[in-house]
Amino acid sequence: MAFALTVLVWPPFYSAATAPRWALLAIVVPALLMIRPREHRWGAVAVLAIAAVSLLWTSNVFNGLDILFKFSLLAGVFALVRTEDSPKVLAGMGWGLAFNALVLGFQMFGSGSTFINPNFLAEAAAPVLVGLLCLRQYLLACAPAACLALTGARGPLLAVSAAAFAWLWGRSRAAAVLLLLAIAAAVLAMLATGYRLESVAIRIAVWRDALGALTFFGHGLGSVYTDFPGTNHLHNDALELIYELGIGSIAFFAVIVIAFQAKMHTERLVLLTILVEGCFGFPLHLPTTGFLLAVMAGVLCHARDALRDHVDIRRDPVRTGSAAFGAVRRRAF
Repeated sequence: MAFALTVLVWPPFYSAATAPRWALLAIVVPALLMIRPREHRWGAVAVLAIAAVSLLWTSNVFNGLDILFKFSLLAGVFALVRTEDSPKVLAGMGWGLAFNALVLGFQMFGSGSTFINPNFLAEAAAPVLVGLLCLRQYLLACAPAACLALTGARGPLLAVSAAAFAWLWGRSRAAAVLLLLAIAAAVLAMLATGYRLESVAIRIAVWRDALGALTFFGHGLGSVYTDFPGTNHLHNDALELIYELGIGSIAFFAVIVIAFQAKMHTERLVLLTILVEGCFGFPLHLPTTGFLLAVMAGVLCHARDALRDHVDIRRDPVRTGSAAFGAVRRRAF
């Protein structure tokens, strides 16, 4: 499934790369939810419930319903994953990006390969590169690295740099500071030369307008499509959630905070990479990066729950043992 979400494309369709991948999730996720044992994920349910309520006052109900459906699929992924799934997902996406790098070398489907849009390709490649490097799959990591190099997207490169800074900070503070200085120098050089600053100016203007129009309960899911007709998204996932859901967006941020409490460094760095990309794009609203975000957040929350259960067992072994014996007896009969 992870491989398919990086290669599936249907050129005759509008949104040739995103629509087929959302369709794949719409088919596979409900099927897996029916047959695969899972735990309740109340955080995901809370986010969906708040998003659904906001449809009562949105200015664009149809787009709101579309986003709610996609968020429901990602919530299903969040509920399905287990701690052992993340290396498999990263490997599957790595092989898919290897195919994209090959296709990109021949300039098929344009500069974005099967993603059509080169920024979407780079946003998928950046977290996969970080994850594969953490897993020490260096040969396979060459594929997302090639995609990043060939697209030259700035946001994903900054996201990888942020993950590298976080990784270095726990090992060598001096090296982390040197990396931070190098990033600052690169940003200053870009500003001094005026390299591709038009899109930066447009995004800053959109962010300023959105910040000035924030309300306590938000404008409703899907309202960005109507309120900002020049763009489909605010190019900042956090700001877009706050703009549409208002105080209700806290539920989403709470899930992210809980996820980061788990001590799984690979998954945390991958999730950090996607969140940094979300400061300049909208990976939460794209099938490949949204799927990867849901996988990493789900794995981290599951690992945290497992650790909490382990602590509870140690605190009260008699009650836990009695409950386990009762469960075995019920299964036996």
